[in-house]
Amino acid sequence: MVDWLRMLLSEGGNNIISLLIILLFYFIVWEFPQAIDLLLIFNQIDATTIWHIPLYYALLVILGTIIWIAPAYFDPRVYRNLNLKSFFSVKTLLPESRKSSMQRPLYLKRLHIQKTMPKILGSLLIIISSTGVLNAYEQSYNSIPLWTSARNYLTITVVLFLLVLIYPIYNWFRNIFFKIPQNKWIIYLLIFLGFVTLILLGILNDQDKDGILKLFISNSVLAFVFLSFTFLFKRIRSDMTKTMIYRVVLILVILSLLYYILIAIKPAYSQALNPLLVILISLIAFYIIAFALKLTGKRYKIPLLTLFIIACFIIGEMAAKKDGFDHYAIEPVPASKDNRPDMDSHINQWFEQRKEQILNSQQHYPIILVSAEGGGSRAGLWSFLVHSYLQNSSPTYFKDHLFLLTGASGGSVGNSMFYAQASQLFRSPTDYSFLLGEDAEFQYKASALYNENFLSSSVAGLLGRDLLQSIANRFSYDDRGRLLEEEWELAHLEHISRKKPDTLLKREFLSFYQAEQNGFSPPLLIINTTHVQSGQYYLISPVTFDNITEFNGLNDFLTKMQAAHPGSSVMLSTAMSLNARFPYISPAGRVNKLGQFVDSGYYDNIGGSVSSRVKSRIMAYLDSRVNQDTLLLEKIRIINLVIKYKGEDKSPKPVTQLRAPLSTLLNVRSGHTREIETRLNSDFIIELDTTRIGLTPIRIKRMIEEQIASSKDSITPVLPLGRFLSKAAIESIEARLEDDSVSSKLDELLELMNTDQP
Repeated sequence: MVDWLRMLLSEGGNNIISLLIILLFYFIVWEFPQAIDLLLIFNQIDATTIWHIPLYYALLVILGTIIWIAPAYFDPRVYRNLNLKSFFSVKTLLPESRKSSMQRPLYLKRLHIQKTMPKILGSLLIIISSTGVLNAYEQSYNSIPLWTSARNYLTITVVLFLLVLIYPIYNWFRNIFFKIPQNKWIIYLLIFLGFVTLILLGILNDQDKDGILKLFISNSVLAFVFLSFTFLFKRIRSDMTKTMIYRVVLILVILSLLYYILIAIKPAYSQALNPLLVILISLIAFYIIAFALKLTGKRYKIPLLTLFIIACFIIGEMAAKKDGFDHYAIEPVPASKDNRPDMDSHINQWFEQRKEQILNSQQHYPIILVSAEGGGSRAGLWSFLVHSYLQNSSPTYFKDHLFLLTGASGGSVGNSMFYAQASQLFRSPTDYSFLLGEDAEFQYKASALYNENFLSSSVAGLLGRDLLQSIANRFSYDDRGRLLEEEWELAHLEHISRKKPDTLLKREFLSFYQAEQNGFSPPLLIINTTHVQSGQYYLISPVTFDNITEFNGLNDFLTKMQAAHPGSSVMLSTAMSLNARFPYISPAGRVNKLGQFVDSGYYDNIGGSVSSRVKSRIMAYLDSRVNQDTLLLEKIRIINLVIKYKGEDKSPKPVTQLRAPLSTLLNVRSGHTREIETRLNSDFIIELDTTRIGLTPIRIKRMIEEQIASSKDSITPVLPLGRFLSKAAIESIEARLEDDSVSSKLDELLELMNTDQP
C-alpha cells in the first residue's frame, strides 16, 4: 500500500495540469452561485439555443480527451524524439513497453497507474459536471431527488476511481467485463446508443423540474460512454481509425483555441454562447498553453511552467499596485452641476411642491421609498417590472408619489433602468407605455431588455484579455466592467428608450437633476457601492448628506471623488456597474486617489440602510412642520416598498470546522440583509418567486415554430442567479406579477395613489 501511494503521488505530479483544471472546474460548477444556475439554464433551452447542450457535451469530451491523451507526451520516449510529424501520430502516444530492472509486479502496478489515471481524470471531469447538475437541483429545490445527495455521488465515484487504480481490483473488474462477448461493431453500437441516449435526454425535455434530472442522467451517460471508450480504445485494431479519431480531436482542440483567441480579442463575439461554454473553451485554451510550456520545459530540462506561473503572480501583483495601472479605472465625466442641494433642502422642496396635493387628498397621501434586493438579472427584471406595472397603471407614480429609489446590485440596476426612462417622460411627457404589443414575445419592454446575455462577454474578458492585461499592463482596451456598461446602454436604447442616438444610460448621473418639470423635483435615485480598502458604504447621490446625523458612517461618493478630481462625476451606467460588481465576474472599479469599489451587496443587499435613514429624516422634517401645517403629518403615509426574491428557508446543515469561518463570512451578508429588511417593517413586500407558466397563445405559437412537444399544460422554470436569463425564466417572472399575492398589494398601492385627488 505504501508503494501504491508513492506511485499514485508521483503520477499525480505528471498529471498536475489535469488536476488543477479539474479542481478549477469543480469550484466553478459546484461552488460558484452564478455557474451553478447556468447548469439549470441548459434545461430551459429553446430553438435558438438548442445547440448549446450538444456543444457543451462536445467541449466536455474534448477537454476530457486532452486530459486523457496529453500526459502521454511527457513520457521521455515521446518528448525526446518529438517533431511535427510525430506529434500528429497516434503511435507516438502508444510506445511499446520496455523491460525494466524492477520486479515485474511493481512495474505492472506503476504502468497500470500511469495508463489508467489520465482516463480516470478525464472521466472525473464529466462526472463533476453531471453531479454539478444534481447539486444545482438540490440547491434550487432544497431536496434530494434520488437515493443520495450529489456530494455523496461524487464522493462514491472518486472512491471507485481510486479502487480502479489498484491493479488487483482492476484485474477483477476486467475479468468480469471480458466474459461478455466482444466485437468491435458491438463496441461502436454501444457507444453510438449511449450518445443518442444522452443527447435525447439532454434536449427532449419540457423545461420543468424533472427535466433537470434528465439532464443529470444524460450527463452521467456521457461520463460512462467516455470512460468505456478510453478503456476500449486499444481494442480498436485499425491504426487508421485510431489516427482519424486522434486527428479529429486535435482539429477540434485547435478550433477551440482559435475561438478562445477570437473572444479574447473581441469578447462581444461570445454573447451567442451560454457562459459555461465560454468557460469550457477557456479551460481548453489554458490546458493547451500549460501543456506547451510543460512539454517545452521537459524537453529542455527547465521548469518552464512553474517559472511562468510564479512570474505571472509576481508581475501581476506589482502591476496592480502601480499608480499608473488604470485598466480597471472607471471613466470619469464632467459634472453637469457645480453644487448639489443637501438632503434637508430636497425634502423641503419636494414636499412644498406637492403640499397642495397632499392636503387636498381624500385619504392618506402615499410617499413611496423603494428598496430593491440584489440578485443579478432576475432581481433587475423583477424591480423593473414592478415599476413598469405601477407607472403604466398610474402615471402619477413617478411624478407625485415616488420619493426614493435605492437598492443593491441587480435590484438597483433595475431601478436605474426604469428611472432613466421615467425621468425622460417626467421632463418631456409623451404617450409612452412600458408594455409591448399584443403579438410580442413578452408582455413588457423590460423583459425584452433582460432577454439579452449580459454575462458571457464578462466571462470572456475575465478569462481572456483582462487576465492578460492584469499581468502585462501593456495594452489599452475596455475592461469587462466597461463592456457590461456598454451592453446595458445599447440594450436600454434598443428596447426601452428607442430614440437614437439619445443613450440615456450614458448620461452623466447629475444631469437627471438639472431642471425641474412643471415645478416638480424628480425622485431621488441613490446608488450604493462598497469601498474595498475600508469596507465602508458609499452612496452615489444627487444630494449631499455630510451634516445629517442619520447618515453618519455613510460616505458621499461624488464629494470624495470631486475632492480628488475636481469637477468630475460618472455616467449613470458607471454608477450602476459600481453598485453591481459581482465578485470576480466584474472587476473592482478603481478611482485614482480614492480606492476601489465593488458590489453594494457586500454591505447591504437590499438598500434598506439608505431607505430607513431617508425615512427617519422625512419624519424629522414632518415633526418640525407640525406647528406650521397641522394636517400635513396626518395626511401622509410613508410606504417602504420592498422588492425582493422570496427564496426558501433552508434547514441549516452542519459544516466542518474548516469550512465554518468562511461559511460564516458568506452568510453574514444575507443575515444582515434580512435584519435590515425586518427593520423596514413594510406592509408592501413584493416578492418574486418561482411561478408556473401556462401555454399562452404566444407560447403555443413559439412551441409550434420551435417544434417543441410537451405533455404538460404548464411548467415551473428555475429563476437563476446571474446576468443570463432564459425565455422561460423571463415568462415566469412576468407571470409572477399576476399572482394574487403580488397583484393584490400592487393594486392596493395603486388605489392609495388614485385617491389623492378630492
